[in-house]
Amino acid sequence: MTQINRNLRSVILLFSLLILSCSGWGSFSTGFRHITRFSAEDTLSSYAIDLYARLPVSYSGKILPLILEITSPEGNIYRDTLSLPVTKSNIPNISAKSGRWSDMYWKYREGVKFANSGNWTFALSTGDEYGNHSGTGEMGVIIRKM
Repeated sequence: MTQINRNLRSVILLFSLLILSCSGWGSFSTGFRHITRFSAEDTLSSYAIDLYARLPVSYSGKILPLILEITSPEGNIYRDTLSLPVTKSNIPNISAKSGRWSDMYWKYREGVKFANSGNWTFALSTGDEYGNHSGTGEMGVIIRKM
């Protein structure tokens, strides 16, 4: 096998692995929306739902407007418009600054019991359609069993 054939095979293999690694079920960002899919099999347990976002250090707003849209396995849609505190007043949040970004973490709900088992979809958006131009980097939803 010639050197060119080996290099070509390596490039094709690497490209194929890259394509396959980007597909799957779970969490992914699409523009100013982040989608998390959660399979609620245990409807008797309680869950905590937390939110996180990565803001530019230059962000000067006191709140971060976000929209959380939850779709049940039956297709029912629930929408919550949020104003999350960015400053460390007396409202609890966790933040860590790392040069360019400020990582923020908020507790959204605790003690949540999913009414129906199945796949729930959580779509978190920055509210760009409502004038939120925060330059938010990564953001998402964390669901954990309590």
